This record gives sequence, structure tokens and C-alpha cells, in this order.
Amino acid sequence: MLTSRIPTLRFKNSHRLKNTLFSIRNKLIIIMVLFSAVPLLVFSIYFLTTSQSNSLDQEFRQNENLAKNINSEVDKLITRDITILETLAVEPAIANYKSHNLQSEIKPMLTKIAEDHPELSPFIADVSGQQLVKSDSSGLISFADRDYYQVLRKTMKISYSDVLIAKSTNKPIIAIAAPVVDPKTQAWNAIVAGSVDLSKLSDYVKNLSDDNAYAFIVDHTGKIIAHPDQSMNMKDISSEDFIMKSLSGKEGTEIITFNGRKDIVTTLHNSTTGWIIGYAISYDHVMAPIKSVADRGILILAITVMVSAVCGFIFSIYGTEPITKLVEASNRMAEGDLTVQVHIRDKAEFGLLAESFNQMASNVRNMIIQVSESTLQVASSSEQLTAGAEQTSQATEHIAASSQQVAEGSEQFLASVQDTSVVIKEMSEKLNEIAVTSGEVSLKAKDVSDKATEGNHAIEGSIQQMEQIFQTMGTLEQVINGLNKHSETIGQIVQVITEIAGQTNLLSLNASIEAARAGEHGRGFAVVAGEIKKLAEQSALSAKKITGIIETIQKDSYNAYLSMTSVTSEVREGVSAIHQAGIMFGEILLSVKYVSNMVNEVTDATKHLSHGTDKIVVSVNGMSEIAVSSSAETQNVSAAAEEQLASMEEILASATALSRMAEYLQEAMEKFKI
Repeated sequence: MLTSRIPTLRFKNSHRLKNTLFSIRNKLIIIMVLFSAVPLLVFSIYFLTTSQSNSLDQEFRQNENLAKNINSEVDKLITRDITILETLAVEPAIANYKSHNLQSEIKPMLTKIAEDHPELSPFIADVSGQQLVKSDSSGLISFADRDYYQVLRKTMKISYSDVLIAKSTNKPIIAIAAPVVDPKTQAWNAIVAGSVDLSKLSDYVKNLSDDNAYAFIVDHTGKIIAHPDQSMNMKDISSEDFIMKSLSGKEGTEIITFNGRKDIVTTLHNSTTGWIIGYAISYDHVMAPIKSVADRGILILAITVMVSAVCGFIFSIYGTEPITKLVEASNRMAEGDLTVQVHIRDKAEFGLLAESFNQMASNVRNMIIQVSESTLQVASSSEQLTAGAEQTSQATEHIAASSQQVAEGSEQFLASVQDTSVVIKEMSEKLNEIAVTSGEVSLKAKDVSDKATEGNHAIEGSIQQMEQIFQTMGTLEQVINGLNKHSETIGQIVQVITEIAGQTNLLSLNASIEAARAGEHGRGFAVVAGEIKKLAEQSALSAKKITGIIETIQKDSYNAYLSMTSVTSEVREGVSAIHQAGIMFGEILLSVKYVSNMVNEVTDATKHLSHGTDKIVVSVNGMSEIAVSSSAETQNVSAAAEEQLASMEEILASATALSRMAEYLQEAMEKFKI
């Protein structure tokens, strides 16, 4: 079964096409902006990245130089003060202070040093840590409990204290102590020490600092000992990552966030004191020139984008005008108007596109016209096909019915032939029995003739023989009567066969007519109908021959019947007159001869009838085979007719579907304007 579905034409709204047009316009603007802005943006990013990297490298080197300068100043300050203290430690007056007046001889020396080096306040102490004389007038104290004294006592080398806040000045200081050894005895006699005011370092780092950069010094415990911001002094920052790294011996420059500000910081480790020397500068200050350049670059990029967008918009207006016309024409064409044409003055790509669109519209219009004409032809052909299929289906149904009738007739004919075959076989057997009896009668007649010559001696024997003849003739009369009846029955059967053959011939004629109506599909059936007709004609001819034979048998049987009636009458008379044998013996002899002749004739007729019966048996067997073949062929014809009927039903359904499709296609074609 053929099925099809004709899709319904749907048209999109024009605003969607306009949105598409706007999308194309936006794409053109974006392309213009990208072609102009992307290279500039890439160059700007590359320039800014390179500038930032160069600025950071330069700042890192500058920070490292400043940190080295600060470290050098710290070394100078501490080393100078250590040198002063070491010089005092080898001064003979100090080494032998017990033999000198401390106030008159040693103190002026200390005072002079303090005047020349204001940051240093030297003093002399004994080995127990008790101060003996100082450069100033403050009271003498013992520092035996101080850590640096304990270190000095153990190592006998110069030792340093942690950074302390002087109570008198509230300034950070450190104490430096050196052992005094007697040059003669190498005995430890005294201690030369001094407190170093670190405020000078604070002033120094303050001079190096401003709002954007600052220097600082951190001791080995992580406390700030010099910072431009006085509030930061002595603050513990050992928990900061960059301080922890520096205290562990890792120097260098890195970007940190400290006190809420992002800085670039460089740290160095002072080998003399173990302090951390640092210099930091604001990251934003370093990046300010680059940021300024970036801002100008962004402004230039924005101006470039705006100019590119304006140029792209102007270009898109002129560039999309042909597209607008094509979109409008495509919209009209999508709505079914195939007469649309696009006229563009541009002879370049858009002009070629317009010409191609016009050619496409013309081709589609011609195709729709051809499809519409073909649809009409298909509709007409499908209607004719439907009508022809209906007629052929009806004819096939009639052929199938006729074939069924022929099949039923063939089965009846086959049954009649089989019955006839049985009857003929029985008749043949009876004729054989008649032939045997006739032979016996002939022998008996000969015996009678022989006995008649013997005279009266055989009267009694003749009486017995005549009685036997009388009985035999009665039996023969009954046999002949039965044969006559069977011949009549065979005649009736042959008449039925003749009628069946005529009916079969008529049915084959009707089948040939129906096959001719079916045309090409009925050609095979026409051949089968022809074969059936031949079989019917052969059956009629055989029936005709059988009829002739039966008529001959009936005629001979009738003659035999008359003869047997006469013989019976004569035998009866002979029996009644047997007692007059002497007188009537000659007449009996003549009658016996006559009977002998008649018996011979009956025997010959019986043999002839027997041969005819054998032929009838052969003919009936042939008719039986023909009937079987006719029945099988008729069943094949009936099956073929049923298959053809099913095929015609499928053709009819397909023709109906084709007609429906043609109607759908015609409806679809009506939506186009051509």
C-alpha cells in the first residue's frame, strides 16, 4: 500500500528576516571594529606588558642599589664605633686603668670620643660588669646581667646587645662591648663598651624615604630599629613572610602587601650585625607611568573602536542594501510569489547574486508550472487507473467464480467417470462370463447333435440335455436382459458425460472471454481455458464414440434376446415333445442344429462386445485422467484468479493513494503565484 504525506508550506515572518539583516549589519560593524581594534589592542597589551616588565626590572635594580647603600652606611657606622672601642681596648692607660686616675686621665679621653662621635657613649667597666667611668655624667651601673656581657665573658670577643630603648632619650640604642687584655700578662683586665644611638640610622633612612618609598632596618629578632615612621620603631614584624625569608638568609626583591599597601621591597642581610636592611617603594607609584600610558591607550582604543563602528555602520548601510532587496524578494518568494525579480545596479558579486536569484526564481516558476501540469496528468491517470482497476477487479472476481464452478463441474465429471469405469468393468466381466457360457452352449449343442444320431438310445440323455439347455437358455436370457439394462445405463452415463463436456466447453468459453477482458493479466488464464476447451472437446468425442459402441451393443443384445427367446420356445416345445422322440426326433435334430448356429452367433457377438467393452474401459480411464488433470488445472486457475484479485485490490489502493497525493499536490500548487 503506497502512502505519502505532502508537507504544508509554512512561511516565516518578515521581521525574522529583518533581524537576520540586522545581524549581518552588526557582523559587518563588529568585523570593522575587530580589524581595527584587535591589532591596536594586541600592540597595546604587548607594549604595556613589556613596559611593566622593564619598569619592574629597573625598579628592582634601583631598590637593590639603595639597599646596598643603606647596608654600607650601617656597616660604616657600626664598624667605626667598633674600631673606636677596639682602639680604646688597646690603649695602655685603659689596659692599666688601676694605675691611672680614671676621672682625670681616662674620662677626658672618653668625653673627647663622645664629642667627635655623638652617637657613641663610651664607658669603662671592670671584668665583673660594673661601670668604672663614663663619657657623660650619668650614674654608674652594673650590666653583668646583660646578655651581651655573658657572650663577651664566654667568647672574649666583641659582642652586641639587642636593640634597646634608652630610658633617658627614649631612642633605640645598642651596646657594644670589647674585652681589654693586658698586653704583658694577656689577662682580662677590663671592658671597653659603649651605647650606640641608632637615631642617626632613623634619620638616614628618613632622608631616603618619601611618600612613595621608604627604607627600614630590622634586627635579628624581627623588630624594626629604623623606620621613617617613628611609630613603627621597635615593632615586631617577624611574622611577615618577607621578613621570615630574610631572617632565614633568603635575600632579594619581591612584591608584597604590607600595612595595607602593595610595595616592591628589597632586603639584604648585614653580615656584621645580623640585621635586615630593606628598601620598599609603592607598586602603584612604579606602575603610575605605565597606567598613564595604558589610560591613553584605552582612550585611543575607544576612539578607534568608535571610528571603526561608525565606518562599519556606514559601510553596512551601503553594503546591506542589495542584501535587503534579496531578503525582501526571498520573503515574497517564500510566501509563494514566484513572479518576484531583483534589480541591483551593482555588476559585481551582488549583481551576479541578483541575476542568479532571478534565474532561480524563473526556474522554480517553470518547475512549479511543470509540476502543476504533471499533477493534473497524474490526477487524470490515477482516476483512469482507479476505474480500470475496479473493472479488472470485478472481472477477476467473475473469473474466480467461474473457475470455482468449473472446478466443481470437473469434480462431478471425475466422479461420474469413475462410476462409469466401475460399471464398464462389471459389464466386461459379465460379457466374459457370457462368452464362456456361449462356448459351453456351443459344446452342448454339438453333443446334442452327436447324440441325436444315436437315436432313441439317447432320448433320456437328450431329455436331460434339453432340460439343461432350457435352464442355460433361461440364464442366458437373464444375462442378455441384464446386458441390455446395463447398456441403457451406460447410454445414460455417456449422455451425462456428453452434457458435462458441453457445460465444460461453455465454461471454458466464458473463461476465455473473461481472460480477454483482463488483458495482459488474463493471458495465462486464457491458455488454461483453451486447454480446458480441448479436454471438453476430447471428452465429447470420446462420449460420442462410446454412444456408437453402446448402440451397437444394444442392437446385438436385442438380436441375441430375440434369438434366445426363439431358442427358449423351441426348447420348451422340444421338452414337451421329447416323449414323441421317435416321431419328432428329426425335428429335434434340425432344431439342435439351428440352436447350435444361433449359439455360435451369440458367442461371436459376445466376443465382439467384449472387445468393445475393453475399448470403452480404456476410453473411460483416459477420461478419468483428463478429468483429474482438468480439476487440477481448474484449481490452479482459481488460485491464480484469487492472487490476481488480491493484486488488483493493491493496485486499486495504490491508485486511490496516488489520486489523493495528486489532490494534495494540486492544493499545494495553488499557493504559488506564477
